[in-house]
Amino acid sequence: MTKQISIIIITGFFFLLSLSALRAQAQQPVNPMQVESWILNAGMGFGQIYDVDGSLPSGFAFKLALQRGFWEAGPGVIALGLETGMVFNSTTIGAYTARFTKFNIAPRAGWHCGWDVPGLDTYAGVAMGIGFLSQTDVDTRLRFHGSAYIGGSYFFNEHFGVNLETGFGTTFIQVGVAYKF
Repeated sequence: MTKQISIIIITGFFFLLSLSALRAQAQQPVNPMQVESWILNAGMGFGQIYDVDGSLPSGFAFKLALQRGFWEAGPGVIALGLETGMVFNSTTIGAYTARFTKFNIAPRAGWHCGWDVPGLDTYAGVAMGIGFLSQTDVDTRLRFHGSAYIGGSYFFNEHFGVNLETGFGTTFIQVGVAYKF
């Protein structure tokens, strides 16, 4: 677990460093998420399969999320969309290695706010849907998938940026890219 925390801290440091270095060059709207705009996030990081018996180590995970701005809400925008992702975990007990894979798909709702910083999009929200859990030597099982998340994206120009998201769900920490269209 200490190794994972170190990786998260180092990744976060480089993410913030790149934001501060490129902020002066940014030529984009103040708040990237607007009513009727679309943002696609694609990231990878660490995930956990929470709905199996016993505890598993964290494993590789990736997630895609697509959201569209629908309504202004205070200084931000409420967005609705869809997320999908996969988590890969394994554990060894004696000579037996069990491999777990979970695929999720869920509607997603979030509130986006840019805090009047050009290129910055911060957000928080929830997703609820279904997950398909596959385990070595066991049939695939249908599971409930729920997640809560917070994150932020920084756009270098009108369309392209970087993304950092954390929460409970497919990934507990992920770094990736964001594309606005």
